Amino acid sequence: EFKSLTKPVTIYTRQTNPIKINWLGWMTGLTTLLILSWIFF
Repeated sequence: EFKSLTKPVTIYTRQTNPIKINWLGWMTGLTTLLILSWIFF
């Protein structure tokens, strides 16, 4: 019973984790670009 409960959870985290990491990296990249452009231009 416990295994059948945890299986969908692991599938869910596997699907959502890369999206979250992608979004985080995209946001940090955007902010660093903004800061860099603000400093140099």
